Amino acid sequence: MGLDQYAYSIPSGIELYGEKSDDRRKQIGTWRKHNRLQGYMEQLAIDKGIIKEGDVLNTTPVKLSLKDIDDLEHSIQNRLLPETGGFFFGIDSYESEGEWSYENLDLPKDMSFIEKAREALNVGYDVYYDCWW
Repeated sequence: MGLDQYAYSIPSGIELYGEKSDDRRKQIGTWRKHNRLQGYMEQLAIDKGIIKEGDVLNTTPVKLSLKDIDDLEHSIQNRLLPETGGFFFGIDSYESEGEWSYENLDLPKDMSFIEKAREALNVGYDVYYDCWW
C-alpha cells in the first residue's frame, strides 16, 4: 500500500472515467510515492477549488492546463516542489538513497510527463493528474 500517481490524456470533451473513456484515455505518467509531486498537485487542486484547504488529494482528478504544466516544469527544474509527508508517501522525494535519488528516478519521469502533457495539450487533449493511496 502506498501513494500511486498517474497522469492521463484524453480527447477534450470526453469524461476521464466512464464507458466512453476506457479506450480513449492514454496514460502519460506514473509515479510511486513521489511525495513532493503529490504536495504540489494537492496545492494546485486547492488553488483550483477542486478540494478545500485542509482536505487531502486522493482519487480526485486534477485537470491541468498548459500554464499548470509550465509552472510545474519551473518548480521541477528549480527543485521547488514542496516537502510533503504522509503515512503512505515514503521518504522525501529529494532525499538520496544511492540509485534511488530524485535525479535518477523521479526527475526523468517528471520531465517525460511534462513533454507528453505539452504534446497532448497542443493537439487538443485534456490532461489530468490523479492519485490513489
